[in-house]
Amino acid sequence: MTLVTIGWGIFILENLVTFSLFGLDKYKAVHHRYRIPEKVLLWLAFFSGGVGSFLARHLFHHKTRKYYFTIVDVVGWIALVIVIFWLRK
Repeated sequence: MTLVTIGWGIFILENLVTFSLFGLDKYKAVHHRYRIPEKVLLWLAFFSGGVGSFLARHLFHHKTRKYYFTIVDVVGWIALVIVIFWLRK
């Protein structure tokens, strides 16, 4: 197994976890339960590259009015592209 394969596996796993936690937070919001803190969701969105959070926010219609989640998604995408180009050297 190559380093690239491991990297893609980690990337996919991170985004699945992020997507799932956004979905869980939406479920908790609807059922008036204890929520996942926004700062946890923001950190997950940034470190996973923003893909899972972007998909979850639009699929679950969750946190779509919060502009800073969009900013974190875009910054996460930019950071992801930089890392990918840096690793390709």
